[in-house]
Amino acid sequence: MQQWRPQQIGRNHEDRRRTELMVRRSAAPECRSRFVRSSGTAALREARRSMGKTNRRQKQKRDSRARSQNTFRNLETPEAAMMRAILSRALTPSRRRIEARANVARRFESWRLNPALPQPGSSIALDDTGFSESITKNVTEQPVLHHALFPAMSAAENLTTVVHLVDQWDATGELRTSSIIALCRSALESASRTVWILSEVDRDERRNRALRVTKDEVLAQKKYVEEQIKRIDAGGISATDGQYAELEEALTAAKDVLDELSDVKHALKFDQTIERAAQWIDENMPNPSVKPMADLSKSMYAIASGITHGYTWATNYLHGTTDLSNIVADFLYAAATTTEAAVALYESQASATSTIAENCPPHLRDAAERLHRIFGAATADPTTQPATGPSSSAPHGSAEATAHC
Repeated sequence: MQQWRPQQIGRNHEDRRRTELMVRRSAAPECRSRFVRSSGTAALREARRSMGKTNRRQKQKRDSRARSQNTFRNLETPEAAMMRAILSRALTPSRRRIEARANVARRFESWRLNPALPQPGSSIALDDTGFSESITKNVTEQPVLHHALFPAMSAAENLTTVVHLVDQWDATGELRTSSIIALCRSALESASRTVWILSEVDRDERRNRALRVTKDEVLAQKKYVEEQIKRIDAGGISATDGQYAELEEALTAAKDVLDELSDVKHALKFDQTIERAAQWIDENMPNPSVKPMADLSKSMYAIASGITHGYTWATNYLHGTTDLSNIVADFLYAAATTTEAAVALYESQASATSTIAENCPPHLRDAAERLHRIFGAATADPTTQPATGPSSSAPHGSAEATAHC
């Protein structure tokens, strides 16, 4: 048996104490109490085991984050985009319908910023002749143009934005269907208002419908101005004397206009406007390959309104990707078709001759020329009396006026 010398025993004991001290300093806090009762060798093994587990957990987290990042990056590769394009068209038949209707909406890209202006002697130019000074001074000199053109341009803007979202589907894998539905709903509302105003053959009724919209808009403006004045008076917001005077002047003007339009009815609500526009499209611009617009627009608008306002009841009718894609395809068709009707009506009535302006989208020129033969036929100037309400030929409350509601 080996004989230990005193200096060897002392040196070995000192080494063990030094090792234990190093282990205590390097060990995790939760393990230190164990090391106090453990020998240096056992403590060292346990410390290495504990630190190894910690390192493995950290490595697993790093690897998991790296895999997530790589997966996200892989979704944007050309190969992933190609696979999405193939699978989505194979598994979702309505995808092709969505693309076909997005291509229709794409044609409004140039028109939305550059529509034709009404030519002298055109139907719209004649419609806007003879309004009272109160309307032309306090609201607009061209009520029919004012309330017919901007909604159509707004609808075209929303639809071309939908096109950009649809074009990104394959590249990003993000459908953004709620945003698409909200944009289509807005386009349907705006375009339907243009159709409702311009689809009436009788000039006096078109002028009357423009006044009905004017009344509703002035009412909304009056409410806003009154609220601003109340907030200033209460100290909620500050305003200079000049700004306060402008608000009071706007309020006085709004009251004058509303007094003059007291006998004019309000405009139709949006759901009623959409229904009337759809009926006109079915009668004048039908598409035999799809269901009637009157049925489609009403149901699509109800679901889209629920989704846009965040109501959960609408989700009861969205069972998976197929149903959602079908709704997007149908609603995009309803919005694009109504916008086509609005643009064709406007371009046909903005031209003084049968030659439609080049601003009109090419695929709508034939429809605009056909509509011009209807609306351009009445070239006589309207009455020179100021238009402040329903026309004399269709007095307020008469059967004819009721038929035009």
